Amino acid sequence: MRILVLFVILCTLLSVGSSGEEPDEASNYDVGIAAYKRGHYEVALYDFEKRADQGDPIAQFCLGYMYKHGKGVKANSQTALDWYKKAAKQNYAPALNDAAVMHVLLLEDIGHPFGKIAKNLPNFTETKESIVDFFQFGADMGDPIAQYNLGVLYSHGYEVPKDADMALKLFQKAAKQDYAPALVKFAMMRLLMGYEIKDQDPEKAREQVATSLKLSQKAAKKDYPPALFILALMYDEMFGVETDFEKSIKYHKRAAERGFAESQFFLGLRYADGFKVKQDLKEAIRWLTKAAAPNPKALNIDPGHAPAQLQLAIMYGQGKGVPQNYEKASRWLFAAAQQGLRDAQAYLGDAFKSWKGWQDNEEAYYWYSLALRDEGSLDVMFPTILQALSRLPLSRLSSAEVAASRELIGKKLSEEQRSKIHERIANWRPKFLVSSGTGFYINKKHILTNAHVVRDVYGYKYDEVRIAFPKKSGIAFHYVGEQRGAVDSKVDLALLVDERKHTDGVAIFRNYPVDFGDDVFLFGYPLTNVLSYRGNSTLGIVSGLLGTISDFDSDNLFQHTALQQPGNSGGPVFDHAGNVVGVSVSVLLTDIKMEGRPMPDRIQLIPRHANFAIKFEVIERFLRKNGITDFASTDLDIPIDQENIYENARKFTVPILCFKNKGKKPLPLEEIGIDGLKQ
Repeated sequence: MRILVLFVILCTLLSVGSSGEEPDEASNYDVGIAAYKRGHYEVALYDFEKRADQGDPIAQFCLGYMYKHGKGVKANSQTALDWYKKAAKQNYAPALNDAAVMHVLLLEDIGHPFGKIAKNLPNFTETKESIVDFFQFGADMGDPIAQYNLGVLYSHGYEVPKDADMALKLFQKAAKQDYAPALVKFAMMRLLMGYEIKDQDPEKAREQVATSLKLSQKAAKKDYPPALFILALMYDEMFGVETDFEKSIKYHKRAAERGFAESQFFLGLRYADGFKVKQDLKEAIRWLTKAAAPNPKALNIDPGHAPAQLQLAIMYGQGKGVPQNYEKASRWLFAAAQQGLRDAQAYLGDAFKSWKGWQDNEEAYYWYSLALRDEGSLDVMFPTILQALSRLPLSRLSSAEVAASRELIGKKLSEEQRSKIHERIANWRPKFLVSSGTGFYINKKHILTNAHVVRDVYGYKYDEVRIAFPKKSGIAFHYVGEQRGAVDSKVDLALLVDERKHTDGVAIFRNYPVDFGDDVFLFGYPLTNVLSYRGNSTLGIVSGLLGTISDFDSDNLFQHTALQQPGNSGGPVFDHAGNVVGVSVSVLLTDIKMEGRPMPDRIQLIPRHANFAIKFEVIERFLRKNGITDFASTDLDIPIDQENIYENARKFTVPILCFKNKGKKPLPLEEIGIDGLKQ
C-alpha cells in the first residue's frame, strides 16, 4: 500500500500534463496536494478531477488512489481501477503497477473472502491478460515496484511461465534502485547460500552472510520491517556476524513497532523467559497480544500470529504475567489450532479427552488426527523462512504421545464415527472466523438460528460451523452439522444438528401471538470478538406487530424495543414467563439492490434502533415443514423473575461461530504482503 509520502511524491513528480498545460502551471498541483495533506479531501478531489478530465495521467493516478482508499469519497475499487487504467494507458509507471495489483486482488478475491466475484465478470479474460501487460510496461519504464512484482509472477508461474532466472533478473533491477523488498529478497538468498556451505567452505559462507548483512542494513534504513527483523536475527548469535544482543532487541523493537508480527512474537518470548533482557511479563503479554490479534482489515484476512496465540493460551492458562483466565486461554488455543498449529491441535485433543465439561471423544480424535496428519514430529508452524531462521522453541509434545492418545480415544468410537472424522480432515485447510451469531436448543438434538447466520450474503455455506460452551475450564468449541434442507432464507431460519445430545434444558415456545406492550427479553452472544462468551441480555416491549414495508418480511416479524447488536441474530426472545415468542433478527434480508455493489439481489440491511424478531407462527411452520415435531409449546402465562429467565436461557442458548477455509491460490496470498506484490 502506498503511504501518504509516496502519494505526495508521485503527485508532485510531473512535467507537462497531457492536456498541454504550460510547465509553470504545474505548481497548481500544490493546491490539491496541500489540501490532501490537511485532510481537505473535497478540495483535493476537485483539483484532481478537473485535471484528470483533461487527460492528465498524474491526476488520474491520484484520483485512483483516493477512490481505492476512500479518501474524501466512498471507497470504490472499480472506480479506482478505471482511473488507474486511464493513467496506465498513458504509460504512467506508478499507475501501471497499481492497476496490475488491483487486477490481482480482484482475480484472487482478496478483500472479498466469499469469492464468486471476479470469475463472473464479463471481462475476466481481459483482466487476466492485463496483469502481465501492466507490470511489463511498468518494469520496462524502470519502475522498481513493477519490476519486483513481475519477478514475483515469474517466480510462481502466475499468468506467465515459471522462470526463476527471469525472476532473479527482475529482482536485481529493482534492488539496484534500492527497492527495499528486492534488497531483502537478495539478503535472504545470500544468507541461505551462506548457511548451505558453511561446513564445506566457511570463508565463502562468511562472505555471503556479510553481503546479506549489508543488503539488510540498506533496506533497514528505509524502516522496512522484514529487513529490521533479519538484522535482529543476524545480531542474535548468527554464524558470520558479531553477536550484539542490544542491537538485536533494538531492531526487533523497530520492526515490532511497525506491526511486524514475527518481531512482536520474538519480543514476547524474550520478555517472558528473561533471556538476555530483564524479565517483564506485562511487556511479554503486550507484545504477544499485538502479534496474536487478528487483523480483519488486512486484504488477506489476517487471523493473527498462531505461535503467539498458543503462547498466550499457555500464559493465561497458567496465570503467568496475567490473572489466570481459562476463557481467554481456550480462545487463543482454539484460534491457533484453527490456523493449523499442530501443537495447539494436540493440546485441544487433550482438552476434549480429559478436561472437565469438555469431554467429547469425537472432537478429541479429530484434533489428535489433525495434529498427526503430516509425518514427522510435531512442530510449531512457521509460515515464513524468516521465522524458521529465528530458532525459536519448537514443540513441547511428541508425535508418539499424541498417537498413543488418539489410539486410546479411537477405540471408544465406532468405525462409522472414525470414518466421518477422516472425511472432515481429508481436505482440511486452515480456517478463519468470518461470522458469529446465536442459536438455541429446541430439543436435545436441534439448534434453531437464522439462515443468515449460517450462510454468507451470497447464500453459500460456510466451511465449518461450531457452537461454544462456556465452562469453568474455558470455552469448549464443538462441531455441528446442518439439518439437511432446513435452511430457509425466505423466512431467515435454519436448523443445526448436535449429535452429542444436549441435556441442560431446551426452549419452550409460547403458542399464541405477542401483543402491543408485551414485555420481551433478549438473550444472546453479540460481538463475540470483544465481549465474553457468558452471554448478554436486554429487555423492552413489543412496539409493532409487523415487519418492514417490504413484502418479504411484513407478516413474518414483530418489532420491539430491546437493544440488539451484531451477533444477537438467531437468539431467543422471551416473554415475562420465560417462554420463547420469537427469534432475534439483528439484520434484515430485503429485496433492495444497492447500486455499485457486487452483492446479491437480497442483501443485508442493518437497521438502526429498529429491532425485530421472527414470530412463533412462522417458526412453527418452518419446523413442521422440516419434520420437526418434538418441540415444546405452552399457553401458560405465569411471570417469573428476570434473573430466572436469563439463568434458564444460558442452559440452552449457545454462540454460533462460522469459519471459512483459507484457500490455496496459484499465487500464495502471503505474497500479497511482506514478500510479494507491493503498492
